[in-house]
Amino acid sequence: MQIIRRDQSSAIIVDSQQQVILRLDPMADQAILLSDDEHLKSLAREEYPRLQMRAPNNTDVPAHASTRRLTLQSLLWQMGAWTADGRLSQNLQIHAPVQLKQWPNLTRLTMLPDALRLAAFLARSPASPALTVKMLRVEPHDLFNFLAAADSLGLLRYNTAENPDNRIQPVTPNAPMPAEIPAAKRSFLGRLLARISGL
Repeated sequence: MQIIRRDQSSAIIVDSQQQVILRLDPMADQAILLSDDEHLKSLAREEYPRLQMRAPNNTDVPAHASTRRLTLQSLLWQMGAWTADGRLSQNLQIHAPVQLKQWPNLTRLTMLPDALRLAAFLARSPASPALTVKMLRVEPHDLFNFLAAADSLGLLRYNTAENPDNRIQPVTPNAPMPAEIPAAKRSFLGRLLARISGL
């Protein structure tokens, strides 16, 4: 799906029984689902799902077919969470920092457990998954699903050798510091993060 989104070309996704399960139109930011959630979830959790991508034609979607429509972003978000299935993505390390580049539009996406708290925490400053679980007291599998969903939309910044443009920039000692907020006016989370970063 990432390839389709990148190339901006319409396509259909066919499963191993040659049944069309998705029709994707990135130009219209639309996904037509021709399969139920349980089938899609089982495919997402397979290590090597036997799926094929084809160019669409007029007979892809039978007239009597039961269909649902989602935005492509919503589908990617949901499939990212289903694919993780409570496991940490191979791209991430438990003690390496991750950060949200921007907030996901949670009003238009499937709400994942603790998504608002996780988005607020990870948008503010980089934190490792281990620290995030400790600070927010969230279930690790909920965090890992959230991170996978955010990464499927390209919203995560983390350090990898393969993608140097996506690295978290270290704070240099000589860099100008933003105006200091008096401790009394900082939020509890802000004071806690300042204390941790000073250790």
